[in-house]
Amino acid sequence: MPDNPWANGHNMETLRQVAAGIVPEVSGFRAVAADAGGVPAEWVIADEARSYRAVVLYFHGGAYLCGHPEQYRNMTVWLSRLANAGVFSVDYRLAPEHPFPAAFDDAMSAYRWMLEIVGAKPDRLFVAGDSAGAGLAVSLTADAIAAGLPSPAGVIGNSPYADLSLASPSLDDPLRNQEEPNKTTIEWLAHTYLTAGNPPADARDPRHSPVYRDLTGLPPLLIQTGGLDNLQDDGARLAEQARRCGVEVTYRAYPDSPHIWPVFFPADKNPAARRAIEEMAAFIGRCFGTAADPAPPKGLA
Repeated sequence: MPDNPWANGHNMETLRQVAAGIVPEVSGFRAVAADAGGVPAEWVIADEARSYRAVVLYFHGGAYLCGHPEQYRNMTVWLSRLANAGVFSVDYRLAPEHPFPAAFDDAMSAYRWMLEIVGAKPDRLFVAGDSAGAGLAVSLTADAIAAGLPSPAGVIGNSPYADLSLASPSLDDPLRNQEEPNKTTIEWLAHTYLTAGNPPADARDPRHSPVYRDLTGLPPLLIQTGGLDNLQDDGARLAEQARRCGVEVTYRAYPDSPHIWPVFFPADKNPAARRAIEEMAAFIGRCFGTAADPAPPKGLA
């Protein structure tokens, strides 16, 4: 990434140029384009993932404004490799062209498609994401359960962006605001997303701010945060809210890591990125045991 991606000010062109500059350093996989009932996506399968013992429905970050599954393959390929899983990475609609709740609606459509068309077994299905995608994964799962859909086996969130009202104390930490994205940038991101629609979206709507929602009934939850991330307390508060609702929560803080470090750093070159994805894989294994399911998901046979 550029040293100062906002040198020309906060605007959508700059944001998407920065996002386009994220080039994954990963090989040894195949990607298969898919259509989840009108929502584009890709299956990501590492060469070593042969038994497809789990299926992961994955939502990328980008503040609901930018991002594409290809840019997140440092995460998705390594998760497929270490968890022996098929990862389904969703290319949901982005604001401001597609205001709230477009991303959430696409996420729900993809979840229904995974259950009804792919035939994913709920006890082998996991929902995961990073940053905004992590908040989306938690909220989607809570709404799916409330709607009477089968619960996945677990939910995974790395560096959750989970409170668009920006009330987390870590946002005001001067040390964690020395680099981008700092609080001013995050304020711009949230404002741009929330005001894309008419009327503007409520910053505390639980569909994008799950720290404010009832998470009762959620399956086991793994949350990882970086100690250098000024959004760290979004993840810590989300974990605490889930615990208050009776959810089994595993919370891990990586003291020397920035926001979404497994996305920016390939796991074979960054020990903290590898540890984080190994922890995701171990979490998946704990949720359903170690028995392998030899049948690939539909579309990958």
